[in-house]
Amino acid sequence: MEEDYIRAYGQGSATIQQVSYTIDGTGTRTPTWNQYKVMKAWLQPTSSGLRLEYERRNITVTAKIFVAEDPAAEEGWRVVMPDSKTYVIRGIVDQAGLGRLWRLDVEELR
Repeated sequence: MEEDYIRAYGQGSATIQQVSYTIDGTGTRTPTWNQYKVMKAWLQPTSSGLRLEYERRNITVTAKIFVAEDPAAEEGWRVVMPDSKTYVIRGIVDQAGLGRLWRLDVEELR
């Protein structure tokens, strides 16, 4: 029952993945995604104001993920939520400026 609640409301353990690249014999770069950190997270749809802020820079943001510890991640890394949906990080904000709550502005990969 608790797992159903977590799936329905977007909270649970988020897996942050960092990218590394390998180059084959022809010079082609291939991304490899490695687990970087697992942390408790809360997923919410983005607001229209935040979406417009990013659209001005030609960046798509579809959701926000809140975490209670520094994710120490970078833009371009990925977040995999418990429902297996994957998001790419477009921005990271120390929400209150106190080092207690971070917001990851993300785009869902389809």
